[in-house]
Amino acid sequence: MYDLTPIARTTVSCLLALLGLAASAAGQSALPIGAAPLGDPANTLWLYTGSDFSDGETWLTINEHSHPAGTPHELGRGIKGRASSIRWNLADGVVVVFYTSSKGTGRQLAVWGSGTFGSLRPYNMNGKIDAWAWFRVGDLSQSAKEFPLQAGALTEVLEDNSIRTFKNKNLDNNIGSVRNVTASAAGVQPLEPAIDRSMTSLSWNLQSGVVVVFYENADGTGRQLAVWGSGHLVNVDTWDFKNKARAWAWFQVGGVSG
Repeated sequence: MYDLTPIARTTVSCLLALLGLAASAAGQSALPIGAAPLGDPANTLWLYTGSDFSDGETWLTINEHSHPAGTPHELGRGIKGRASSIRWNLADGVVVVFYTSSKGTGRQLAVWGSGTFGSLRPYNMNGKIDAWAWFRVGDLSQSAKEFPLQAGALTEVLEDNSIRTFKNKNLDNNIGSVRNVTASAAGVQPLEPAIDRSMTSLSWNLQSGVVVVFYENADGTGRQLAVWGSGHLVNVDTWDFKNKARAWAWFQVGGVSG
C-alpha cells in the first residue's frame, strides 16, 4: 500500500517539477519552466480523517503487483477505522469497494470514475473503513477473482441483463426479479414490494461493464451492496445487508465488450 503524507506528496510534486524543467531543456515540455503538472494521478484514492478532505491525507494507489485485483487489502494504521471523507480518480472499468472488516466483509461502499464524498456519514461508513479491494468490471473475460468478493459462479439458467432475488440463504424462496436492468431509468429505483427489505441471497447475469448497487434507503444512502458480471451470493448478511435492500440503481462503469 502506498500511504503518502502531505510532506511526501509535496516531495513528489517537486520531483515532477524538476522533471518538467529537464524536459524543457530538450524542448519537450508543454508546461512553463519549473511548473509542476496539475491534476490527480490516475487509479489513485485519497482518504482523510476529517470531513471535507480536511485532515490526515492518505494516498492509495492501485498497483497490480503489490495490490492484486479481487483481494482485500487492509488499510494502514494511520487511516484504518478513521476515514471520514474520500476523493478518487479511477480508470475506466475499475471499481474500488471499501469494507468495514479487514477480511472484505462487513458494510461496504463502492466507487468508480472520478469523484468525492465530503462525508461518509450518509453511508454509515464514517470512521469504519478497514480495508479495500479493486476490480475490473469492463471485461467479462477476466477471471472470477475479479467478481465481487464471496461470489460464486452462476449455476442456474438466468436470462441476460437480469437479477433474481431470494428471501432465504442459499438462493432459496425466490421473491422476484429485476429484468432488463439497463432498460430501467437512470438513478435510484424502488424495488418491488415483494423484494423490499426481504432479500437475503441473489443471483445475477449482467452485461459487461455494468454495476448494480442495492441501497438501504430510497434515496441511495445507508448501507449498500454492489454486484457486477455474473454469479451469486448465498448470504448478503456477510455485508450486514440482510433484509436491508429497498432500492437499486445501475451504472455503466466500463466499456461494453465486442
